[in-house]
Amino acid sequence: MVWIMYFLLAVLATFIFTRFKNIKRLWVMGLVTMLFLYVIDNTLINLGAYSFKNPISVLGGIPLFYLLAGFPGGILLAYFYPPVKRLQLPYVLLSSAIFIFLEIIINWLGYIRYLNWNLLKSYILNIGGFMAILWLGQWLNATGKDNWIVFYFAIGFQYPNAHSNRNNSKYLMN
Repeated sequence: MVWIMYFLLAVLATFIFTRFKNIKRLWVMGLVTMLFLYVIDNTLINLGAYSFKNPISVLGGIPLFYLLAGFPGGILLAYFYPPVKRLQLPYVLLSSAIFIFLEIIINWLGYIRYLNWNLLKSYILNIGGFMAILWLGQWLNATGKDNWIVFYFAIGFQYPNAHSNRNNSKYLMN
């Protein structure tokens, strides 16, 4: 039941924080994230790092709805990825911390069992995985919002305004 709620929370967050036209543009990032999630989790389960407890539907030891939650999660991850280079690493670190918080709750509820694993390893793996997913997203041109004007104002950049320099003839109306 917890995995269904986890999936529904991810879907709800995606629809609340993302516009539908961006979901249509970023859906490929959902697929990429699900693929990464499956490969990494399946490998670590087979290596005996951790296991999921009481999965509803199992795909190689991975609960189906946990895996499906990667789709809206990948869309959110790509949607909020900042275009400014100096903010990209802090974004990945913060996103990884948020995911660790969710992992702590799931571990506390008893739905994941660490065998040869800990939260520091998860955090480092999340950072590497998120960086790889977002790098691929940039390569696929499937990251970021469609309108970063508000973002630029928030961090102190001035957005070019055609009427700010009236002495420049290319901005003057005839």
